[in-house]
Amino acid sequence: MKGDLLYHMLCMYKMIIFDIDGTILDSRAIIKNIKEAYHKFYPTREIDDEAFKMCYFMTPDAAWSYLNIPKDDISAFEDECYGVKCSKLYDLPLCDHIKEVLKALASKGLILAINTSRTKRDLPELDKPFKDIKHYFKDRYFITSDIAKAPKPDPSSLLLLKELSGSKLDEMLFIGDGESDYLCAKRAGVDFALAKWAKIKDIDVDTKYILDDPLEILEIIK
Repeated sequence: MKGDLLYHMLCMYKMIIFDIDGTILDSRAIIKNIKEAYHKFYPTREIDDEAFKMCYFMTPDAAWSYLNIPKDDISAFEDECYGVKCSKLYDLPLCDHIKEVLKALASKGLILAINTSRTKRDLPELDKPFKDIKHYFKDRYFITSDIAKAPKPDPSSLLLLKELSGSKLDEMLFIGDGESDYLCAKRAGVDFALAKWAKIKDIDVDTKYILDDPLEILEIIK
């Protein structure tokens, strides 16, 4: 873990904010599903595999635009990617140690929040993977991209959480695995921790914390 020891001693975070995919959920299967669906629908198109990793960090609408999916294909393409009624997304596993980290943070009286690029329509597919951890997050602190004024990297989601919780910006820590998460935090003036444990895509960011395991969160929050 990269960090500043003196800062650890002086700072007291009151709100810990998590991205979902690649931070709480091990969502690497999503990339594989999108890649396979794309090549099934468009076998003659040439595209670099990195494009599918980029889609992982986008909202669905932005991803389909990025991949040049025609509007008439989107419904069938999504069924191929995610399964009919998103059935392929209901069994995504939690990242290792996340459950125990959330329990420990909650026991300290910290406010736990979500800041995700998913939309409200995606929430039912979280019922199963989140069944043992959902109680840690109050509904008003569960921010999807369509609740905020604009999706990440726009800072409005974090500023909304500040308003809802009454927290100060320097009392908030956002943990995510993507560049859009980092930029969202930077633009909002919120500390950021880069979650590297899902190993989706290496990004080079200048941030206060770089974490290889969720348990390292507990070294920040003492």
